[in-house]
Amino acid sequence: MHYAFPFQAFVFVLFFIVFAIKVPMFPFHTWLPDAHVEAPTAGSIILAGVLLKMGTYGFLRFSLPMFPEASRFFSTPIIILSVIAIIYGAFLAYAQDDMKRLVAYSSISHMGYITLALFLFNKRGIEGGMLQMFNHGITTSALFLCVGIIYERTHTRDLRRYGWAAKYVPFYAFFLFILTLASVGFPTTNGFMGELLVLLGAYENYRPLVFFLAIGILTGVAYMVWMFLRLSFVPLGGPSGGGEEGPRHKVWDLNFRETVAVLAFIAFVFLVGLRPAPFLAIMNESVNHLLSRVAG
Repeated sequence: MHYAFPFQAFVFVLFFIVFAIKVPMFPFHTWLPDAHVEAPTAGSIILAGVLLKMGTYGFLRFSLPMFPEASRFFSTPIIILSVIAIIYGAFLAYAQDDMKRLVAYSSISHMGYITLALFLFNKRGIEGGMLQMFNHGITTSALFLCVGIIYERTHTRDLRRYGWAAKYVPFYAFFLFILTLASVGFPTTNGFMGELLVLLGAYENYRPLVFFLAIGILTGVAYMVWMFLRLSFVPLGGPSGGGEEGPRHKVWDLNFRETVAVLAFIAFVFLVGLRPAPFLAIMNESVNHLLSRVAG
């Protein structure tokens, strides 16, 4: 069925508002940090791992193929909003002392890469965006699990009360270190190939975007490494706990059940990082079909 462009654009905007809130994109992002902070650990894992992807899946499954002309017309403002989300979310994450709120704002920044990639309208960009949808579900869900594990022991998410994790819970700190590398896109981890494809897609169509994406990546490294250091090594102390004196509550390292859960996430971190080709092969035909429809 052929839609007249004004009607197609109108319906696209309605779909966009719904999906942008679900992602969430800037400036519809304000609900996400509060939702994560109030949710239990399992709720945050499901929200980050599955529910946020319903927004980007909506763009991919409905907006792009159903409204190709409107998608191309609105691609530039959507890319601009995505760039703002990447940088703004990263700086907000860097300013947090609450671990869970930090990971929540990092989620806004990472989802910005996905929405940007989907509206680049080239194969590398869309494949990178789809791969990052999977990667974000793995890495961010694992980070929320780690936040929940340490919160269960200390009953605080305030980074100012830590600085001792590497000494008192070394296995936990080691696994958190791996997930930190995955979150910043370190080579051999799952985030590397996804971010690389997004960068290549941006360079192919909008070369100035690479500069802004690089700012987002560098800021992401800053807040994730700083979070890990504050949690594991840097004794900042606080109003009522931690610091150089160690934890105020009795803490214990990962038990068997927690270790299995974290290792399940880490297995995919390295599986995608070392062998991305099978995952890209799954989406290859669908991406080609989508691009032929949108370009047509």
